[in-house]
Amino acid sequence: TAAGSEGLPVDDGPERPSALGIVDKGFRILHALQPEEARRFVVSFAKQNEAAFYPLHSISGIFERAFAILGLPVQFTEGFNPLPRMELTQPLALGVESEEDVLAVWLHAEIEIYDEAAFMAAFNRCVPKGIRVWAYRQGRRRIEGKHTIGSHYWGSRYSVVFGSREEFHRAREALQNSAAIDSLGVDEGAVSISVALNDAHGGDRNIVRVLAAALGDEKPLSRCGVARCACLAIDESGSIVALTSVL
Repeated sequence: TAAGSEGLPVDDGPERPSALGIVDKGFRILHALQPEEARRFVVSFAKQNEAAFYPLHSISGIFERAFAILGLPVQFTEGFNPLPRMELTQPLALGVESEEDVLAVWLHAEIEIYDEAAFMAAFNRCVPKGIRVWAYRQGRRRIEGKHTIGSHYWGSRYSVVFGSREEFHRAREALQNSAAIDSLGVDEGAVSISVALNDAHGGDRNIVRVLAAALGDEKPLSRCGVARCACLAIDESGSIVALTSVL
């Protein structure tokens, strides 16, 4: 690619492979945007196995590198150490897996994703084992308001799988009587419990603390497996909806 009059790359024929061997990234940059027209780009990703032990700064570094490899027109902060204008859902305790974490970043140019499968394949080649990008959304413009993750996040739905039926039944009874739980579902066959938790402000409404109280163990992750299944938000009508839908 070559640089256009506004410093943005323009198509000038087939792309050459990147360092990861990516030829077709499935998207093209169309034109620059005025600051007030900057668009939010929202990504849903899973964090599993060894990636459940990555701290928040490692996750942000992983995606900063992925954006650079892909060539997405990401906005950066100003100053001596510019960083992508990026926001993530609040971190989980180390060892807690996630089927959905959410990331949002501002783009300073309009993009067209003309091949979704190629784009997703290219994106996932840019992240390490254990991280899997599975959805994206081109969200609101800056002129429509910031609509940050922090301002909309309500809580999450978690899946908890127990190692024994005895602990499963004991935890179910304790969780059913817990004031911290907003809703609870039980799967006897899978020895699992689904928990919706309004944990936007932390404190006692933290899935590890809730399980520690239910099991009477300060280290509940040694006795059950926990995964975040979905991130939730409050929309303008006051309803609980998927977080990505309001960004």
